Amino acid sequence: MSVQAKSAFVSAVIADIEENRRKFEAFCYALSEAQLARPVPGSTWLVRDFIAHLDTLDTALLNWFEAAAH
Repeated sequence: MSVQAKSAFVSAVIADIEENRRKFEAFCYALSEAQLARPVPGSTWLVRDFIAHLDTLDTALLNWFEAAAH
């Protein structure tokens, strides 16, 4: 794969991550306080804690892909 093709591929992945992030944020902001305080089935986490965990992973992934694009 050429450098240009890799760069285009990585740029497309970044765009997908950003779009998924936008959808994730919209979903999270739509949750009520009661929904955020519910336990996640099969775990010891609350929904709000799980969201916070996913938030840190998403940001790290985006930074990694952006660095790979340059």
